[in-house]
Amino acid sequence: MSNLLRQRVERFKTAVAELELGDEIQILDPIPVGQLPEVMHADMKAVYSVIGGIASESLRIHDVGEIAVEYGRPDLNEVTGEFTDPVPRDWKNFGAVLGGFDFTLSGNTNTGAMGFYDPEEIQYAVVDGEWLEIQEISPHPLDFFIEFIFGPRYPEMIPEDTIYSSEPTPKEEWFDETWFRVLQRAGLDEHSSDG
Repeated sequence: MSNLLRQRVERFKTAVAELELGDEIQILDPIPVGQLPEVMHADMKAVYSVIGGIASESLRIHDVGEIAVEYGRPDLNEVTGEFTDPVPRDWKNFGAVLGGFDFTLSGNTNTGAMGFYDPEEIQYAVVDGEWLEIQEISPHPLDFFIEFIFGPRYPEMIPEDTIYSSEPTPKEEWFDETWFRVLQRAGLDEHSSDG
């Protein structure tokens, strides 16, 4: 499956170049496995063997430095003796979807499941003394990146009014969200047949 992800990433990078969006979308070089935390799920390591992070206006996937910070972060609940960090311990943040409806992308270090949460919910979870609920959207890191980040299910992560213009035309004709425009150009959107 990492070969399929690699193929999609290459198609995507070609489309970025064709659309001259290299300043707006950056896909970082792969990270050697030895530089990744031991506790990172093996399938997430497989993802990072293909991409070393993503920097764009609408999507951010952690680079090697941000990974080190996230995985090296102490358990604040233990440090402070109070419930101040409601993100479950077996979930590690690996990125964010941005654009006025920000949410944090997180991966389960035990199962590999991918999910997200609204960072604004953290304050309420702390007040309520409850663990944050992570919304699982994919059971597998490679599937998540193939289908949601570099594939036809990307729109499922983003509110439709962000991707499509407000013009009263069929949604297929109005793409104003940069990442999705690149997916279209690469043939990785909902109309592509293979991947």
